[in-house]
Parts: sequence; C-alpha cells; structure tokens
Amino acid sequence: MYRVHLDGTGLEKAYTVALVEPAADSVERDKGLGSINVNLNGDSKFVSKGDWIYFNTDPFDGPIKKMKSDGTGVEEVADFAATRLNIVGDWIYFINADSFSMLARVKTDGSEYGVILDTSCAELIVRDDWMYFTDSNQKNKLYKIKTDGTQLTKLSDAAVVNLNLEGDW
Repeated sequence: MYRVHLDGTGLEKAYTVALVEPAADSVERDKGLGSINVNLNGDSKFVSKGDWIYFNTDPFDGPIKKMKSDGTGVEEVADFAATRLNIVGDWIYFINADSFSMLARVKTDGSEYGVILDTSCAELIVRDDWMYFTDSNQKNKLYKIKTDGTQLTKLSDAAVVNLNLEGDW
C-alpha cells in the first residue's frame, strides 16, 4: 500500500514493517520440502509434520490451527489469515493475507512471528532454506529468497502461475 499527495508528488509506502533478523552463518538450518506439489492446487491450506497437521480452513480470515493426525487435540497456533502454508523444521512459512500478502513465518508453537519480505506475493514453495515465490507487485515474476530474508534473487522475467518444484526445476 502506497500513498501520494493529491498533486501527484511524494509517492511513498504508507506503512513500515519490521523484518526478521538474518541468522548467523553458523546457524544449522532445517532441510526439507515445505509443501508437496499436489497440495499447492488448494493454496496449501494443510501441511503436516510428525503426528500434527497444521491448517487454515479460511486463508483470508484465519487462524492457523493444528490437530493430531487422528483428529484430536485441535488448537490455535497463530491468528493470521494465511495461505500457501509450508513447514520446514519448526517453522511454518506462509503468505500473510492480513499484512498485504507478505512472506512471513511463525514457529509451530505460535511463537517468533516475523515478516521475511515486505512485498505482495501470490504463490510460495519452500525447500530447505530457500523460499520460491511469485511477486504480485511485479506481475508474478519468479523470485527466491533465503528463509532468513537474505539473498533475494529474481529467477525469471516471465509471468509465472501454478508454481511447482520438481528436483532442480
């Protein structure tokens, strides 16, 4: 969201967001694929780790919840309108619809919420310590960024829809 004076001058962002602090190089990062490709067709509303399923039945209203795979133990993790859920290690990575569709993360216990990238995103896949996403502000161009918010890299000038990840492709 931006604002501008009525005379057309002074274009600026209308808000500021504190971003996550980059991790030290010595930090051990979790590995894995955050969401399987078949899950992406449904906006990745469900992801699992161990005996837990993390989900958001309404990605535009929230909250993120979790339950045991047998359907018991339902509890709220975080009160965010979240879509494109990915889980790697103890982190849930997602697009936060409450905050202009920014890339965000929260621990699986609901702690340590943080914004990774302050831009509007449409699609997201996380593998290892990289987030692959399309940027809505740039007409769905493909980018990647480290899960700690460093090394933002544009991968394609073409518009990308239905993002998938297969091997090194």
